[in-house]
Amino acid sequence: MTSRNLTVAIFAFLLLTIPTQAAEPPTGTVRAAPECASAKTAVECADILRRLGKNPFDAFDYPDPVYAAQNQNVSHSYSLTAAQWVQVASVFLAAFLGMCTGVVLEFFKNWRADVKTSRQKLQREVQQINGVIAGIGFNIETLLHLVMQNILPHHRQSHAAYKALCELPKDGESIKQFAISLHQYPALMMTCPELHFIESDFWKEIPFIIEKDPELVKQSGWLMSYAREIQNATGQRNKNIEAARTLASQQGGGLNFYVLDSVLQLQASISNSECVTALEFFRVCLRMARNLEDINHTYKIRGKKTTLIPPPPLPDAMNALKKIADKFVPQMPT
Repeated sequence: MTSRNLTVAIFAFLLLTIPTQAAEPPTGTVRAAPECASAKTAVECADILRRLGKNPFDAFDYPDPVYAAQNQNVSHSYSLTAAQWVQVASVFLAAFLGMCTGVVLEFFKNWRADVKTSRQKLQREVQQINGVIAGIGFNIETLLHLVMQNILPHHRQSHAAYKALCELPKDGESIKQFAISLHQYPALMMTCPELHFIESDFWKEIPFIIEKDPELVKQSGWLMSYAREIQNATGQRNKNIEAARTLASQQGGGLNFYVLDSVLQLQASISNSECVTALEFFRVCLRMARNLEDINHTYKIRGKKTTLIPPPPLPDAMNALKKIADKFVPQMPT
């Protein structure tokens, strides 16, 4: 029951329980005939009795003060005694205390519901932030495996092969021998597995983060952009390797200098792009995870708050990527 309904019920209770009692006429007062209840004098009573076909002389059995007192008693027929006033005050006080208790209980109930709703909202936000941090950890580990096992070996061997080609004489026999020796660079023709990252759309999934740190929205945009660049670069590398294999098989395994130069130069260029993009991807992931952890610690509620623990090989991998990036993009921001 709301406080408004409770107030209405209490006032209705008061109206029904206030005791009223008709006041009795003073002791010793003589009443006139009931037919003359409205008469103020004996003459008026006689007229009333005459109209009713009764003996009008009966009206003169009582003096005029009797009629006056009778009308005074009628006009003041309802009054309260001192005991009844005490009873009314007790009922009113009890009703007032009941109304106050109902209002306080209603207020407490609403406050407790608001506190519970607010706590659930905060817990849900912490869980969503934990999920994003866990997703960032997955992305870092996924790309780290690829960098250590595929991107860095491919970069080293594609540049080594291209450098060796540039130092060769341009005669056909030297080029033929070089093409035969390309098995010394196994990572050069190694394709890259298809990458799948966990992408978090901050606008849709965790819009409350915009109010806490708008910079994270920009960082999430960069993260998705770098993820697509890495996927495109590795996909383009796979297409070039397949095209080179097809061309070599069509020409019986023999490729001239210009074809080899084009293939190796393109592979070296793609490997540079992969290394630079991977380095920026790692940097954005670590920055986002640190910012999300700082926001997580602002929640003063119980519950597990995820902390990103970078894999041990990550610093070495980032240092190797940074050395490569510094050669091609020396002014790259960190």
